[in-house]
Amino acid sequence: MKKRTASSTASKTVWMPLQIKFETLLPPPEIWEHMRNCEARHWVKRFNEIKSEGGFTAARDWWQKTSQDIEKRRGPDALADLKQRMNKVK
Repeated sequence: MKKRTASSTASKTVWMPLQIKFETLLPPPEIWEHMRNCEARHWVKRFNEIKSEGGFTAARDWWQKTSQDIEKRRGPDALADLKQRMNKVK
């Protein structure tokens, strides 16, 4: 086995951290609101598509499973907010 030389172990790139605050990388609150409203419209549209293809019972069962998954990942408050927005869209 060959011994490593100094040139192969030395880093050729110098890391220069950017002087950007993390808060500036996040979108403003208006964009978050828009994204949440778009998501609510999306779920209402999906529900209506499934309802037209498979009937109300299939759509209801699908939504129950989907809402349980959302609650597991985001929590009950986020699910309640999503349901409220969906009811406004209807």
